[in-house]
Amino acid sequence: MQTKEARVRKSLGLLEIKGLASAILVADAMAKTASVTIVGIETCKGGGWQTIKVVGDVAAVQASLSSGCELAKRHNAFVAMKTLSRPDQTIMDTWGTPVKKAELKKPKTMPPKVEHAVEPTDVQKTESIESAFEKEPVSENEPVSEYDIVVEEVIAENQPPASVEATCNLCGDPLCERVKGEPHTKCIHNTKVK
Repeated sequence: MQTKEARVRKSLGLLEIKGLASAILVADAMAKTASVTIVGIETCKGGGWQTIKVVGDVAAVQASLSSGCELAKRHNAFVAMKTLSRPDQTIMDTWGTPVKKAELKKPKTMPPKVEHAVEPTDVQKTESIESAFEKEPVSENEPVSEYDIVVEEVIAENQPPASVEATCNLCGDPLCERVKGEPHTKCIHNTKVK
């Protein structure tokens, strides 16, 4: 004989809101309102939207969604809400189970232990790295070659200025005059038509 819990099919509730902080606040209120299990908070692509997924019996899911919806509307974060009263098992398997992080597995076989180390043969001694790159001192009477001048100019061109710091948090370009908090249209990399 089946128990009452086995006979009652679970319901799935989805609530989309703006912002992670609002999502955490609303999910907390939803869990406290009714006997539901929060499956997870999923980040949607673009816009900063978050989807809160809850599972429980139909009445509990509807009660928690309505309280979460009201709280999200008070914070101007509400986007959409949907209750799937008795979804198909494949939907519950896909959307109604928490996403598990990949578990790190240990290798089944250990690498073989090394009994003894092999001594290197034919080792040649070389001069130190510092001495290999040392330049011969240039006397004041010796003219400077064009190669030395070109190398110094190329090195100077490739180094970014030390004091320039990017102020635009969108593009990170130090040449952009936009400061964090200003409209996106002031960014020089903005692709929208002005």
